[in-house]
Amino acid sequence: MFHTLIKCMIEIAIMVGFGYLMRKRFVSDNTVKELSSILINITLPCSILASSAREFSSEIGNGIILCLLWSLFYYAFFLLAAFIFFRAIGTDERRRGIATTSSVFSNSSFIGFPISETLYGSTGLQYAVANNMFYTPFMFSFGIRLFSPTRLSGKDFIKKMLSPSMVTSILGIVLYFAQVRFPAVIHSSLSSIGSMTVPLSMMIIGAGLVGADIKAIFSDPLAYLVCFIRLIVVPLILGLIMYLFRMPILVIDVCVLIAAIPVGSFNVILPRQYGGNVEFANKTVLLSMVFSLVTIPFVLTIINTLFTGA
Repeated sequence: MFHTLIKCMIEIAIMVGFGYLMRKRFVSDNTVKELSSILINITLPCSILASSAREFSSEIGNGIILCLLWSLFYYAFFLLAAFIFFRAIGTDERRRGIATTSSVFSNSSFIGFPISETLYGSTGLQYAVANNMFYTPFMFSFGIRLFSPTRLSGKDFIKKMLSPSMVTSILGIVLYFAQVRFPAVIHSSLSSIGSMTVPLSMMIIGAGLVGADIKAIFSDPLAYLVCFIRLIVVPLILGLIMYLFRMPILVIDVCVLIAAIPVGSFNVILPRQYGGNVEFANKTVLLSMVFSLVTIPFVLTIINTLFTGA
């Protein structure tokens, strides 16, 4: 596990580096935005649908259901805990909401799904998709409310819920349990398109590092605290709780991995739209990306040696 994870993180670092070079020398910011749209709306949904084409297993089916239930627990529990914590330590209101959401909402689609598939195969991807199911409802309701006084209208909320990634996540689970199979040529096409998700997502992240104010990013104590909570405290607490409930090892691994992923991009995108503190959100995203190259292997190693005995 450890050697596989280190290899995976080195590959990610290389792809991120190519993304940085791509943005620095060859493409514009608009091109990167268009590539992000292709990733979220095309390659990622194809990858999710392709992963559903497997023989039904009661073990995997139970794992998917468990990941769904733990997803609901994760967002409800940690959002409340993070909000209480940052309020208790006197975090100013302007940054409290961002600190709370950044501590809970990870970059699951861009980073979590690809790494889950790389480490744990198509079963890992299915578990990750199930574990991410409550991300959108919580982010577009409680998340927006935390960092902005603006409320999302019912129409906008439904529109966000019907995004391609969300729809294919639900559809993929339904297809798996119903054992519906795509024709071979369609499944092959979905798999080929979906295989672009990992390199494309990492390169987009690398492109986002261009122009970042490194000095400002590394000089904010609150951003460090958020990253510590996001990358170490939250996943380890989640892993301990799941271990105490005697969850299957793979379910624990995938849920903890998603919880250990860097701060999600929606923590920047939505504050920009609804009047939140975008500058602070950018700091947490970029700082957590840097630290995650070390913390993800560390957290998963701790989980597998202390909690699961692997």
